[in-house]
Amino acid sequence: FQENDRIAYERNPHYHGAPPYFDRVILKGGGNAEAAARFVLERGDVDYAWNVQADPETLTGMQEAGLGTLAVAYTSLVERIVVNQTNVDLDLGDDRSEYLDGENPHPFLSFKPIREAMSMAIDRTQIAEELYGFAGEATCNLITGPPIYVSTANEGCLTQDIEGAKRLLDENDVLDTDGDGTREYNGEPLRIVFQTSTNDIRQETQALIRDWWREIGIRTRIIDHDASVFFGGDPVEDKNASYRRFLADVQMYASGTGIDPQQSLSDLLCRNIPTRDNNWSLGNFARSCDAEYDEVYAQLEETRIGRERETLVKRLNDLHVQNYFQIPLINRGFVSAHLNTLKGVRINGWDSELWNIAEWRR
Repeated sequence: FQENDRIAYERNPHYHGAPPYFDRVILKGGGNAEAAARFVLERGDVDYAWNVQADPETLTGMQEAGLGTLAVAYTSLVERIVVNQTNVDLDLGDDRSEYLDGENPHPFLSFKPIREAMSMAIDRTQIAEELYGFAGEATCNLITGPPIYVSTANEGCLTQDIEGAKRLLDENDVLDTDGDGTREYNGEPLRIVFQTSTNDIRQETQALIRDWWREIGIRTRIIDHDASVFFGGDPVEDKNASYRRFLADVQMYASGTGIDPQQSLSDLLCRNIPTRDNNWSLGNFARSCDAEYDEVYAQLEETRIGRERETLVKRLNDLHVQNYFQIPLINRGFVSAHLNTLKGVRINGWDSELWNIAEWRR
């Protein structure tokens, strides 16, 4: 869709079920999330708007007009920080962020206690309450649904622990030896570049995390890129802004899993590290390689639906999370809006939001 493009659907007289209420449904594309919500909640010109990922306070204010209702569905869409396990030094040229068979490790983010301290310093609850409101919940997992696959082994991350993070770094000789406020590891100052897409909530999240990391002795430069380039740009032409090319130390975005998480978990295998040889097309964006993870995943491939499979999914989630290759932050809800006069809407995050449109009515 381009802005103001529309398509009309006529009721099918041969529909197998009870005749739908509406004779005609018009879908209109384009615009932005806040404007779409406003057409429903404040103006009443539109019956339904989907994926209205705008500022929660703004949306709540619109809802107070009394014309419409916000609907939220939670599945497994997790905002996370991905920690690059490869070296991104400018002097490396074309070898920046290349795995090179494990011979190009990041000079300090490949050291697990640093990644763990970075996670400990984050107040996920504050991010959820101040920035996401009703549209997000703090989480410590990459797999947040369906419930049968959700691990309970990582809940400690919900409590921010700045002092614990400092102790962890001290105990592992990651120290500020010159008194400039920045710690070093093997002589390398802990200075990182933190990238994400341009989005008000993401920039506010970056600023909070930058300040928390500064408290534990890590200096962070935050940058953002236009979302169309960050997510859809060419990894060669747009290399400095592409999340696939990942020429930064850490990056933040949301990614989800299907109702069965096997495909998403496969992205984290050693063989799925993006490289120039595969045109950075594969899904292990952290460039992490964990032999134990690969071994457990091989068992998952051979295991049918049931308790054993549920246990393996949780184990894979825990292996990745507890190695801090990715740092989960927020389980994001799918937010939509509909007029109060539109009945029968049952938002389902695992399917199209129009899945039961045959039941909608006035």
